[in-house]
Amino acid sequence: ENELSGRIIVNFVVDENGVINHPKIIKSVQRLQNYEKALIKIFNEMPKWRAGMQDGRNVKVEMNFPVLVEGSL
Repeated sequence: ENELSGRIIVNFVVDENGVINHPKIIKSVQRLQNYEKALIKIFNEMPKWRAGMQDGRNVKVEMNFPVLVEGSL
């Protein structure tokens, strides 16, 4: 009953400069909803990522990132 476990999927875009934009939760488990705002904040404050490349140029890339939660209260 006090076990917290599950997977939250965060969707976001890495732009041409490696900046994460528009993070949003696309899949979660009801008992993990308290973590969703914290995850969005973490993704908004992340350092730059390596941008995607296509034909030798940096491009935007949409990504889905799974976050696994395991533990208890």
